[in-house]
Amino acid sequence: MRLHLCRPTRAEELRVVRGRIRRLLQAVDAQEDVVLDVVFACNEACANAIRHPIEPSRAEFEVKADADRDQVRVMVRDFGRWRNEPSRQGTGLELMCWLMDDVRLRTTGSGTFVRLLRTLNGEVFAPGSSG
Repeated sequence: MRLHLCRPTRAEELRVVRGRIRRLLQAVDAQEDVVLDVVFACNEACANAIRHPIEPSRAEFEVKADADRDQVRVMVRDFGRWRNEPSRQGTGLELMCWLMDDVRLRTTGSGTFVRLLRTLNGEVFAPGSSG
């Protein structure tokens, strides 16, 4: 199952994204506690994409997700420069790391990308593990 959204950078758009992510995960029979974790982490990433980009080239954010019975992968992107203000960093990224199995942040000249990964089948993903 796949999802691709481009939404305006308005807080009320978070409800739309939460609903679509929830439906995506329900379509692959994810457990409700996992659904809640992923929806919350995605909401945090999207809220950051709305609040934090500097001089965005587009007044929108993008969400791509794909899920199967084993895992969900979500990418949230904004279209601005990274705001590097350590004294103002909130807990959003920290929460994403607690809720997801893997979180990656990449900044480029054209935007910031947050990639989230969560297993859905109860087995924990461990980056760099062999198996």
